[in-house]
Amino acid sequence: MHALAYLVTPLLFQKMPPQVVWDQAHYLYDEKWTPEVDNMFINLLVDHAIAGQFWVGANNSHSIEVIQWIICTHFQKDFTLLDCNRHVKKVQKRHCVFDWPVHLAGVLYDVSTNTLIGAPFIWDHICMEQPFAYAYMTHGDPK
Repeated sequence: MHALAYLVTPLLFQKMPPQVVWDQAHYLYDEKWTPEVDNMFINLLVDHAIAGQFWVGANNSHSIEVIQWIICTHFQKDFTLLDCNRHVKKVQKRHCVFDWPVHLAGVLYDVSTNTLIGAPFIWDHICMEQPFAYAYMTHGDPK
């Protein structure tokens, strides 16, 4: 067997990235958490953080209860406190997943379009490490 085959063969058995890429909405939203609800939720979190009422990693139950009441009232939907706490965690994960590739060699962040740019092999690596990153292959983090 050729010496190169010993190097390449193990690569064939490594985890491969999925080949299907859905629209960003598939990863970020559902029938309850629409882009409009998500946008208001994030804006309210930011407002509470600016006002010193929300801190990452702290017990933010009061802020989340207030935000829950606002979005329930505004959208006429039934969001539980558990829904809102889960969504805070999802937003934090989105931030980490979007922020991580920005610092990789070969990835560029285009501020004007709010997108990440990288070669296909780089996206393969990113998506093997963080499958949720597929949400950012064609669009940046929603504003």
